[in-house]
Amino acid sequence: MQYTLLTLLLCSTNGWQLSTRRTNGWQLGTRRARIIRYAEDAASLQQAADALRAEAASLEATLPRTTTPPPAVVTELPGSTWRFACRLDEGKSFDFVATLERETNPDYLADDANRYREAGPLTLVEPGPSIRKAYGWLAEDDGPPKGEFTRITVSMRDGMLASTDGDLMYLQARVKRGASVALDEGTLTVKRQRPGTRFLFVEYPSLVADLKIVGSFSATPTSKSPD
Repeated sequence: MQYTLLTLLLCSTNGWQLSTRRTNGWQLGTRRARIIRYAEDAASLQQAADALRAEAASLEATLPRTTTPPPAVVTELPGSTWRFACRLDEGKSFDFVATLERETNPDYLADDANRYREAGPLTLVEPGPSIRKAYGWLAEDDGPPKGEFTRITVSMRDGMLASTDGDLMYLQARVKRGASVALDEGTLTVKRQRPGTRFLFVEYPSLVADLKIVGSFSATPTSKSPD
């Protein structure tokens, strides 16, 4: 009886061990299959990614390349070019590009030196629809507290200014010097004529005009040639 029970116990143990080995083998085979499948999928994804990179590089090579020029830096006013973005208090806005040309007339240069100032002609690079004509520019130092300022004179087209303001516009700004030159606190100024006088039913226009601020502007250094 004991021999029979021992035999049954050994058979059961061997059968369980065999079943366990088969189960472990099946699980190991399944894991190996998964690893192989994942490796194949990863290889396929890598190939697809490489193909997309190659296609993107090929397309990029056919596209026109554009480069943004670095911002212009002004180290002195003569010969510098600026874009002036202007806004009138009444809501109108306009912009133009102009070059502050270097004076070449010896007599004018000597006069400017005696007055401790810089001045010269003004050339319109991009006049825009609002500017009729450019006259000139000057920069001088009034000393503290005002400091150095510049004034640029242009002629406006009809309809931009009130009839009492004429057609001349003066752009005035503080000159700040350091590693570069900047124009700050820009104001738009006109000469507004005072009301005339009447005598014996005749209207006599006034010969006196007052400077009147009618707007503001910002000035940004730019290249001389229009884009």
